[in-house]
Amino acid sequence: MDKRYFTLASLILLVIAVVSAWRMFALPLWGYLPLFLFASVWLLVAELWLKRIKKYDPKAIRWLGLGTISAVLLSLGFPPFPSTFTMLVGFVPLLWIEKEIRADETQKKHGRAIAWYAYFTFVLWNILVTFWVTNTALIAGVVAILANSLLMLIPFMLFSTFRKFVGDRTAYFTFIAFWICFEYGHMAWEVTWPWLTLGNSLSQFAWLPQWYSYTGILGGSLWILLSNIYIFEILKRRQITGHWHIPRVIGLSVFVLIPVAISLMMYFRYEQVGESVEVVVVQPNYEPHYDKFSVPGHLQAERFVRLSQEGLTQNTKYLVFPETAFDFIHLDKWKTHIEVEKMDALLVNYPNLNWVTGLSAYNTFDTLIPGKKNLRPIERGGIQFYWESYNCAIQQSPGDENLQIYFKSKLVPGPEIFPYQEYLFFLKPLIEKLEGTLYGLGTQEDRGVFISGQDTIAPVICYESIFGEFVNGYIKNGANAIFIMTNDGWWDDTPGYIQHLKIGTLRAIETRRDIARSANTGVSCYINQRGDIRKPTKYEVEAVLRDNIRMNSSKTFYVQWGDYIGRLAFFISMFQILYIIFGIIKKRLKIY
Repeated sequence: MDKRYFTLASLILLVIAVVSAWRMFALPLWGYLPLFLFASVWLLVAELWLKRIKKYDPKAIRWLGLGTISAVLLSLGFPPFPSTFTMLVGFVPLLWIEKEIRADETQKKHGRAIAWYAYFTFVLWNILVTFWVTNTALIAGVVAILANSLLMLIPFMLFSTFRKFVGDRTAYFTFIAFWICFEYGHMAWEVTWPWLTLGNSLSQFAWLPQWYSYTGILGGSLWILLSNIYIFEILKRRQITGHWHIPRVIGLSVFVLIPVAISLMMYFRYEQVGESVEVVVVQPNYEPHYDKFSVPGHLQAERFVRLSQEGLTQNTKYLVFPETAFDFIHLDKWKTHIEVEKMDALLVNYPNLNWVTGLSAYNTFDTLIPGKKNLRPIERGGIQFYWESYNCAIQQSPGDENLQIYFKSKLVPGPEIFPYQEYLFFLKPLIEKLEGTLYGLGTQEDRGVFISGQDTIAPVICYESIFGEFVNGYIKNGANAIFIMTNDGWWDDTPGYIQHLKIGTLRAIETRRDIARSANTGVSCYINQRGDIRKPTKYEVEAVLRDNIRMNSSKTFYVQWGDYIGRLAFFISMFQILYIIFGIIKKRLKIY
């Protein structure tokens, strides 16, 4: 290929990067600019690597092209794109790269080459789908993209390594186990970021993932991975024989279509169950970077009161506000805040109303409390005390002076929790520079629920809504409906808030629970037990919604058994890793 084309491409990418960076420096909100900046910089890095290391080797150009195709296909499979089925072939180009490099005798270090092209693919995939993360914090967003891509590389390289010891069929089996084990583990540890779990991609269409009430999102991941391997094997056989293997093509069609047909049947046959109650949802529309935490609390409360009055009736049982609707609330002195006084003046006119809202709150303690590791010391007037911050939700019920409180417990790494700080204490200066927290937020072990008569609510706060097994904890504790309280304006008007909404619909399908969703801005709506979104608001508008949701008390198979697919993949993966270690030892010691 003519090198002039690469020179021109480098120039174009450089111009895009410079212009994007300049606009980001000049503008208060970035929107899609990080996408153009990161994608152009990453492609420029790949092009420079190609020039300096591979000297524009045609095979290297082909592999970078295949990696790009793989990243694009995987990205198009996620909301808001209506092209979910590209996920079924998204890994095929990457698997083809791995196959060709393994067979290439001119490659001196196959593993290193495979790792580079796979990492290139994963970084580009992360950029295309989650670039919007950097609208919250630039450096932290870049670290998240690069680190998450590195984690994705681990299961893929384990699979590639395993192929040296076993045949293709067994290796494919290990690829599935390793990848699902990665996804399962990524939902459990403190550095959790499971946004790109493959099963989340099916959230674009409510009729497609109905079987999640039995399997959870990992069932979708399993289907996607099996489809990719099936298609890859068909294409590989086509390359060898020169013709299509019709029985396998028919088998692929059946394999893909049967789950779709079952899901469609479940979707159309499902009937909403449970008693109906009226719920009012408020979307105040405060831009979080500049408005939310600068507008005085009493003015924010006045807007909440005005919007609530537009929607409330004497039949309304729940009034739902978004995450951190009110800020800097001292929980032990709840009634002294002017925001609460204004709400009390409203609620007295609705004696049957339960008010559920998110809060940014805190408590103070005279001494250290055993078991509380998030207390920060404060000294005023020569007196030392301790402070603990919370992202929490409360329910104020008629006739009940005691608040029901739930503390957000699945925290965002960086802004809300310093992961494994007891082991990574030496990273504290870096965390501070990345605008992360050193103390974190107070949490709770159990999934607390809000009770009002026979109705029980799961108060799910923002990030928690993307964790299926985590949300199951509320349902096991008796919740028969879900309230999602969130603040999606951090990501500006990008696909981030749409993806968050869509992934949240999977919780309705998995648990067969209605959802009332209140966003500070983004999309407030209702979601029924099939995952259908009702009455969605638009981004960056004030809104108040009123509708009925149903209170379902039955438990799905998935609620009862959780991510059993992930646990099975974990045990299989551990066995396979031990097999690899034994194989390496056997090879080096020449044991036969």
